[in-house]
Amino acid sequence: MAVPVLNPPKSILWVDDEGELLEPHRIFLRSKGYTVEWASNADDAVELLRRRPFDILLLDEQMPGKRGLEVYRDVREIAPTLPVVMVTKSEEDSTLKEAIGANVRDYLVKPINPRQVLTVVTRILEGPRIRQQAIARSFVERFRAIELERDRNLDWRGWIDRYDELMRWDVDLAAAGEMGLYESLQGLYPDMHREFATYIKEHYPSWLKNLQGNRPPLSIDIVAEFLLPIIDRDKAAVFIVVDCLRLDQW
Repeated sequence: MAVPVLNPPKSILWVDDEGELLEPHRIFLRSKGYTVEWASNADDAVELLRRRPFDILLLDEQMPGKRGLEVYRDVREIAPTLPVVMVTKSEEDSTLKEAIGANVRDYLVKPINPRQVLTVVTRILEGPRIRQQAIARSFVERFRAIELERDRNLDWRGWIDRYDELMRWDVDLAAAGEMGLYESLQGLYPDMHREFATYIKEHYPSWLKNLQGNRPPLSIDIVAEFLLPIIDRDKAAVFIVVDCLRLDQW
């Protein structure tokens, strides 16, 4: 019988010279499944980072010796991709702007409460996985509905909405790394391409016969509907014509 592989808990390094006051925060974070190491100064923090990797760094800005932002530059040399959250008593705009300019992932102003710290840590460390799971659940539910809607007769606006939705799922599933669901989505395309081609074949002649009727924009509409409004508003436009790429061929 295979033994399930458990992922190790995410690790936090918290650098603050008032570490004793932060013990309730560390206890709370440990109760939520995180491991927490504490360093009271810059040198100890750098030494810990050289010894082992961490998943996130909580860094006090105002400490004896080196400022937090100075430590941040040392950290970047050791762990260039480590997410850093700046924790400070300062509410000065200059400190905030300096931290943002240094590309810290978030910024907390003391006094802070344990739930506030947990929210930031969870968003940074668990956010991608949570979003991936949410995308997967939503797609599975929507996939069933799309399959059931296959027999519904769509007008040209309905086809635009359908294509727009499928392209959004295409991008979201690929970004989430859900390749199994992504392949399921790709399996919808061949039949939908055939159905769309049949729809165009049946309706295209009527669109040309009745230009004032309910129809999608065609190539003859480009100048009046898209180009002239730009010229009237901005007085200048670049109009590029690409042969054999007609708007009405979709």
